[in-house]
Amino acid sequence: MVRMAIESNPFFELSDIECKRQGISYTLHTLKELRQIWHGTELVFIMGIDSFLELPLWYKPEEIVELTDFAIMNRPPHSITEIYGSPYLKTTEMDDSDGIITLELVSGRKVFLLEVQGLDISASRIRQKVRNGESIKYLLPESVELYIISKGLYKRAD
Repeated sequence: MVRMAIESNPFFELSDIECKRQGISYTLHTLKELRQIWHGTELVFIMGIDSFLELPLWYKPEEIVELTDFAIMNRPPHSITEIYGSPYLKTTEMDDSDGIITLELVSGRKVFLLEVQGLDISASRIRQKVRNGESIKYLLPESVELYIISKGLYKRAD
């Protein structure tokens, strides 16, 4: 489904390293592997503020914030300002000299705060809508919508 969703954008590349990994796939291991594959390239982990706020619950979050910078976007119902409660922020002083709000993590890595037009779209919401028999049109690329429908994905087991 990811392949279908990104096929028209030459700036995206699909990675299946997590699918090929045996056992539980932790973000920490994925980041380490990506750093080996893309040696010398700085990685930026793009995520919504909701995921970043849950980072303390992840596997070895202290090591994750050592490995990468983050681009954090607002995501309803959360506000980007909720990041100021994160235990991983070194300072709340903002650098917005280049038009992007930048904060520093305790690891020395950066967090780039991005205010984007909020769309309440998430994988869990899409799965829920399918289970409830509701339309998912316009929530994802048409090819992915048709794939989900044709394969009967996310339907109720009852």
